[in-house]
Amino acid sequence: MAKIGEGLMQVVPCFPEELPALAECARAIWTRYYPPIIGMPQVIYMLNHMYATSVLLKRQERGHVFLRLCNPQKPFLGFAELECAPDAPAFLHKFYIQLHLRGSGAAAHLLRAVEKFALESGKTRLALHVNRHNYPAQKFYQKQGFQISARLDLEIGQEFQMNDYRMEKHLQP
Repeated sequence: MAKIGEGLMQVVPCFPEELPALAECARAIWTRYYPPIIGMPQVIYMLNHMYATSVLLKRQERGHVFLRLCNPQKPFLGFAELECAPDAPAFLHKFYIQLHLRGSGAAAHLLRAVEKFALESGKTRLALHVNRHNYPAQKFYQKQGFQISARLDLEIGQEFQMNDYRMEKHLQP
């Protein structure tokens, strides 16, 4: 366990029965952080279509791993979703930390756990997508060794787009 921000923090797997709490954690983070970047209508759309408990459960059943950052008092301080598909880099689909922990080292702690899991799964590269207007996240990922490898404009439905960068990192054992 690491001592960061609010005391001892650890990263543990998220079990299926914990996915409703994970969805609530996502809702709390997204509704406070993302409206200035993508607008509230797209935030609501994405929460309903990508962060609903039923969607998260299906992703977990397909082999995606959910890790949660917690301490003894708070079970969801942040979370990550990792996919380790064959013949592809590990892919970090979701990576979020409660806003009051930004700058505390909590995100780096969670990312190290994600990287360790990917390495233990035989992966040597980790990829992710980050919104092109989410400058703090881009800066964090670059500080952690990620580099931009592509510019993406992805249609996600109802005329919404994700305007992202693909970022990648070579993992060191």
